[in-house]
Amino acid sequence: ISVLVYRAFHLAHHQFTGDPDKDPEIPLFRGQDYIYERRPLPALLWLLFKDLCGYNLVKFGLFLQRLMRQFAKERKNFKAICPRAVFLNFTMWPLVLAAAVFFGFWQELLLLWVLPYFTLTFCLLKLHSYGEHTGTEGPSEMERTWGHDFNPVTNFFLYPIKSGFHIEHHAFPGVPWYRMRKFRQGLMENEFYRQTVASVTVDGFFWARQRSILRTMLLGTGRYQDEPHFREVRERRIRQLAE
Repeated sequence: ISVLVYRAFHLAHHQFTGDPDKDPEIPLFRGQDYIYERRPLPALLWLLFKDLCGYNLVKFGLFLQRLMRQFAKERKNFKAICPRAVFLNFTMWPLVLAAAVFFGFWQELLLLWVLPYFTLTFCLLKLHSYGEHTGTEGPSEMERTWGHDFNPVTNFFLYPIKSGFHIEHHAFPGVPWYRMRKFRQGLMENEFYRQTVASVTVDGFFWARQRSILRTMLLGTGRYQDEPHFREVRERRIRQLAE
């Protein structure tokens, strides 16, 4: 993936997190049939199948291309296509393909790189994304973003570079991933921070002691944001900010 494309998309997401009109993640997910609403098991499995088979990857790529063209129109110094990235792609991939044919490892390339990229890798990326945000505008990151307390296996497959510490990542985006664990440990020593994050923390993706992404965000009926617990969190946070 082009870092130019990712940077533009991700910084816009940080600037307007949860804003239905400005956060690019909202229409990106909506175009792939995810609108931050829980759904019955058959509908959820159908959504995950579209993630796994490459269908949603195509829609993902088409959306990013449209977004880059939009950015190019709105921002004076932004280029939708990076000449260096194009040059590197047209230089690297012909060499890789030529080497695969010449040395006879083209089958391994297809099986171990191309196939996983369009199927399993993208599905893991989508599971990763489904567990990051609550789908509400705020008023702060404590309502828009999930706090994570996942086990090592979940972190290895879904959040390998500490992006599971997502509240901290959004509130302090300048902290590099390799310092995030120690940074979060320091934040959790503050009682106010610890209590505030606890109300929006999930401790598992599929299975959990208290709250999982599967049960909270993906499986069931209705919107999590409409439940009493989440309304109480929002109202309490509004009072705290007012004080």
